[in-house]
Amino acid sequence: MTARRARMLELALWAASAGFVAATFAWPTLSASWGAGAAQAIAEKALVSVADRERAYFAKNGRFVAFAPDDRQVKLADLALPIEAEALAIDARVEQNGALRLRAVTRPEAIRAGRLAPVLHTVEVAAAEPPAAPAGEKP
Repeated sequence: MTARRARMLELALWAASAGFVAATFAWPTLSASWGAGAAQAIAEKALVSVADRERAYFAKNGRFVAFAPDDRQVKLADLALPIEAEALAIDARVEQNGALRLRAVTRPEAIRAGRLAPVLHTVEVAAAEPPAAPAGEKP
């Protein structure tokens, strides 16, 4: 009976070792895909909020607000982003065709600290057409 227990223990140790070896190679791939997906979702959510705010500003003033990552708090002070989005550098620039290009990039310090996976996400917001004149009026 002792020899049988020894063989079972050896088999269990070999199985556990094989599991650890497999996990060593599989973990980086699995964790990167989970991290990248979460980072992409955070970037998309943040850019949707910024795009909505920019559309509202455009409807009111007829132009977009361009800003650099460090100017966002000043130019869009009333924009409340989720706390996770603070790990992103978000900027906006007006293209030659009048559209607004929003870009979210993970800040280097957030990558080094392991708070958010590297991500680059862009969204283009088209300039809205002016409202049509009511029927019977000339523009």
